[in-house]
Amino acid sequence: MTELLIPAAFVVSLLILFGLYRWMRKAEKPVRGRMDHRGLHPGLSAGLSAVLAGEREQAIQALREVVEEDTDAVEVYLLLGDLHRELGQGERALRIHRSVLGRSGLTRAQRIAALTSLGRDFEAAGFLDKAQESFEKISELRPKEPGPWRQIRRLAERSGDWERALAVQEKLVPLASDREREERVLAFLHDRVGEELMLRDEHKPARKHLDKALKLDPDCIPARIHLGDLFLRQGHKVEAGRTWQQLVRDHPEHGVLVLERLETLHAASGEQRGYDDVLEELASQRPRDVRVKATLARRRAGAGRDDEARQLVLEAFGGAPRATAVHRVAWDLASSGVVDREQARRCREILAATPELPHSCLRCRYRTDEATWRCPHCHRWGTMVLEEGW
Repeated sequence: MTELLIPAAFVVSLLILFGLYRWMRKAEKPVRGRMDHRGLHPGLSAGLSAVLAGEREQAIQALREVVEEDTDAVEVYLLLGDLHRELGQGERALRIHRSVLGRSGLTRAQRIAALTSLGRDFEAAGFLDKAQESFEKISELRPKEPGPWRQIRRLAERSGDWERALAVQEKLVPLASDREREERVLAFLHDRVGEELMLRDEHKPARKHLDKALKLDPDCIPARIHLGDLFLRQGHKVEAGRTWQQLVRDHPEHGVLVLERLETLHAASGEQRGYDDVLEELASQRPRDVRVKATLARRRAGAGRDDEARQLVLEAFGGAPRATAVHRVAWDLASSGVVDREQARRCREILAATPELPHSCLRCRYRTDEATWRCPHCHRWGTMVLEEGW
């Protein structure tokens, strides 16, 4: 966790530094009061140095000198509030930013900057609805810019209001320069809303959203998975099986996500051979996928082919000794005498001390054991991948 916090703090410091620099370069008038040999107020110089050193309290003290001598230094007030928020002094940050917004004669840029800081204050305090309101006001001032809409969508996602996030994303798509990327996000959000509706047994609207997701992005993996789930809940077992089997064929790298569903479906229908065919096909396409090997080993053992099961487990261990999916199967097989019990005991000890984090984000490298389509760390859609060897 510390490794994640240090870069984040550094980035915040750089943003604050950039804001100070931009204010000094673009202010309509220089700061009134004392100046050093570079033409800067000594408080600004000290504030810059403190920000670079990561000393926020010293930066606040230095910048206070500036605003005491020039109460019109709006941008410095805003940065003071931001620094208080970074120190966890949310109430003070809110007071400062609200006081700035209450001023008359603010320029459009100053009002937007104040609303942005206020929105971040509310978010830090957990008032996500009020944070959304701040960014909505920015969107009214800049109706054709995608940035505020992205912030509103992000806050809606954070609060779990997926229908709101979907509605905002629909407004964002025509504004974005990378329309294809935003349509892909829109597909993920249609899937998310469709899944919620399905779980509430609202099948017709759920199907509508899932179809929209797949129309926007035919390769939207969660929508294809959930469409099969919807078919199954409606009693259409054949359609569910076909949907998941097609996913395995089109995207074998994600095939393991529906193996358990297919196994349960075929077991209920008594058509075990159909599941074995899918598994064999996936194993031929993904010869290095240890989770497929482990699943195949369990099936081999169930069919009395113990030697093959044992060999598959050993191959899986060789490919990914930390993969808990392999450990679980090995322990199951050990209980039936297929795998050596002493070896299984050692594997269980490793399992107890080793988390399974097979999914990682292509953008920020965040790792998790959850098959999620939106990175929990950088909040990007479609960047989570299942790493080879898990």
